[in-house]
Amino acid sequence: MGSYWLVMLAVYLCGRSSISASGESQLSEKSSEIVGNTTTENLISSKQAKEVISLGAETKTENPIGSKPAKEVITLGTETFSNHVRQGNHFVLFYAPWCAHSFRLQSTWNKLAESPDFDGKVTIARLDCESNKEICKDYEIKGYPTLLWIKNAVKVKQYSEERNYVHLSSFIREMIDQTAE
Repeated sequence: MGSYWLVMLAVYLCGRSSISASGESQLSEKSSEIVGNTTTENLISSKQAKEVISLGAETKTENPIGSKPAKEVITLGTETFSNHVRQGNHFVLFYAPWCAHSFRLQSTWNKLAESPDFDGKVTIARLDCESNKEICKDYEIKGYPTLLWIKNAVKVKQYSEERNYVHLSSFIREMIDQTAE
């Protein structure tokens, strides 16, 4: 498969399917030129994505004596997902390791998990849809990243606003208030 078609496939699977027929010549002339709604700079290798996405799960920060350990994003899988979301509020990032949009969201997602504002009110988690296709199918995940608010194993709402810390934090507060009623 040519590199043009690999780029087109990755763009499509990331939820950005508006690609022009002239994309191939544009890509060969300028690799950073916009193609549809994305650029080739938005695509990263699967290896890069897996390294960064798994970095949060593998990195342990040392804490001063007497301090609470930093909260981390909970990485879910086939064996842990059902049990984890069975009770309570969960904000789950459904991602693909090769998707640049998922890749860029990781630092913000980690920051949300570390926020003391949400302790005991919601868990911030992620699920790799490449490794857990059946769960993603059950939750009707069509593009990446998809952010879902789940309460007691039921999808309550899909987040579709700006993906920055301020907007995501505001959404979490709103959902905590709504689901507490």
